[in-house]
Amino acid sequence: MRTLFPGCVILLLATITHAQNLLEVVDVDLLAQREQLQQQLAELESTLGQYDPALIETLSSLADSSALLNLFSEASTLRGRSLQIQRVSLGLFTPEQIPLILTKMEIDERAGDWETVNESMEYLYWLLIEKKCKRRRSAYKQPYPAQ
Repeated sequence: MRTLFPGCVILLLATITHAQNLLEVVDVDLLAQREQLQQQLAELESTLGQYDPALIETLSSLADSSALLNLFSEASTLRGRSLQIQRVSLGLFTPEQIPLILTKMEIDERAGDWETVNESMEYLYWLLIEKKCKRRRSAYKQPYPAQ
């Protein structure tokens, strides 16, 4: 059986404690920022409602904060909510939603949620290619003028 020298055990424990302390210091600021953003979001929702476009900026900041804390599921949900608000305000087929879709895809990728990433890619393809082609085809199918 192998024995550890007392000095090695102390060094190992000191290293583990130091690493834990570093993680706590970094997370305290992010957690405080996240709490502040959550409070700000709650206040905005109570005055503006749940689907006001003014919420998108706070939702995006909160999603970024959550992603930095490796809370990818929460970050993805927040980005998804931003996307819903944008679609309600600007329409389902607006190209302005593309940056939000791409950002959400990055978060889902970091979470390893490849099924959701794939669904987003299929939607982007449909939005950029299929929807555009249908619009072009419908422009050519104009009824003949009455004679």
